[in-house]
Amino acid sequence: MTTMIRLPRTPFDSFAHDPFFRGLFELAEGAAAPQTARTWYPALDLVDEDDKLVVHVEIPGMDAKDVQVTLQDDVLTVRGERKLDAQSKAKMLKREQVYGAWSRTVELPYRVQIEHVKAAYKNGVMTITLPKAEEHLGRSIPVEIVS
Repeated sequence: MTTMIRLPRTPFDSFAHDPFFRGLFELAEGAAAPQTARTWYPALDLVDEDDKLVVHVEIPGMDAKDVQVTLQDDVLTVRGERKLDAQSKAKMLKREQVYGAWSRTVELPYRVQIEHVKAAYKNGVMTITLPKAEEHLGRSIPVEIVS
């Protein structure tokens, strides 16, 4: 089974994240759209280890309480929101950071032990550990030598 990462993106989104091309798109639109209007997706890695799957999601500057992790069937969803500090009265001269709600969904290649799934957040990276279900671990079968 292959791993699918579902992203609601268009073919032009990879260009839109490049500062050079983003400037061209803004010129074509006639006026630069506010950076807060852009949608963003944190980087996500899915790693297949021997007995577990590990997901790393880069969400620097976010508080762990603003992130939700859900698992339904074989689909993992991580969603959250990076909030803009509305309390500040300072005038913003340049903004490159993106704020707002985001969601990432990954179809897992194996069934996992839902009751043993753990999520930890450290240094801007959320790590989700999903132990594989017993039927996907395999087992060693000793071979008897007959003489």
